[in-house]
Amino acid sequence: MTGHGRVFTAGEAIVRLVSEQYGPLEHAGSVSVGVGGAELNVAIGLARLGHAVTFAGVVGDDAWGRRVARELNAEGVHGLRRTDPGAYTAAYGRERRSGALCRAHYLRIGSAGSRLTVDDAESWDLTDVDTVHLTGITPALSTTARDCWHHLAQRAAGTGAEVSLDVNYRSRLWSRDQAAEVLHEVLPDVTLLIAGTDEAALLLSCLADDVGQDLPGAASALRALLPRQADVLIKLGLDGSLHAGADGSLTRGRTVPVSAVDAVGAGDAFAAGYLSGWREGLTPDERLHRAHTAAAFVVGSAGDWEGLPRRDELPEGIGLDDQEVRR
Repeated sequence: MTGHGRVFTAGEAIVRLVSEQYGPLEHAGSVSVGVGGAELNVAIGLARLGHAVTFAGVVGDDAWGRRVARELNAEGVHGLRRTDPGAYTAAYGRERRSGALCRAHYLRIGSAGSRLTVDDAESWDLTDVDTVHLTGITPALSTTARDCWHHLAQRAAGTGAEVSLDVNYRSRLWSRDQAAEVLHEVLPDVTLLIAGTDEAALLLSCLADDVGQDLPGAASALRALLPRQADVLIKLGLDGSLHAGADGSLTRGRTVPVSAVDAVGAGDAFAAGYLSGWREGLTPDERLHRAHTAAAFVVGSAGDWEGLPRRDELPEGIGLDDQEVRR
């Protein structure tokens, strides 16, 4: 394993049911089954890159909960799973409606994952943890999950661990105003903020176009919301990314060309790749390259995380868009 500390993340594990045919989900003859969830995807991405990582969450006493346990174990992720026999493991169905249009249908209200509590956050062992990764999805699941998420951030900051936050705004879960209010509460504990342009606009109470027209200004405004030594990472889609360092430096990252198969999970892969380089002390340019490479591997594969690269595959990222057979 790389490094001496651990990465710790917590959130909702969710079962993925993807239609294998194009058309409405109700006409699907078969689905492929997998597991996912933003924090879980990041945990697997880090484990594949050689890092010691723990994923914590709540699952139901059901087949899907056992599937989550099996996948985490197979990928080398240490799982801290509390089983709630009174709730079900969340799931979502994804239909490939037509061409590139996909729709997700969630079954998660009252799910086991939404039953995270402050007691859960207090019980988790953060010994030897030097990075805690959070997303803005967990606090949107329920008030108890929100309290758990906030308490975990405070505990992590209190131990001296780095706290990374991927905004990951989901409009189906809460409003922009609700998200902005809750996310601002945790920013004083965050040492790495990851956001798309629209998410940066959410935090800054402006329009995404305003962020795009003045990226350095937006990055500086975001850094002003964080502790002095915090970094900001703005994702720009096909235009790459911008890293704003605590020292005031700005670094642009470039996407890695790839023939797109499935874009779901690209943001989580990007976060995992960046966190991997961050923990290893790489330069901002090197971190961004690793982040974009990991994202390209996922975009070029089916599934939320199945295409995530292992460490020895990273150099092959430069060939993702060619047709050469690697022998």
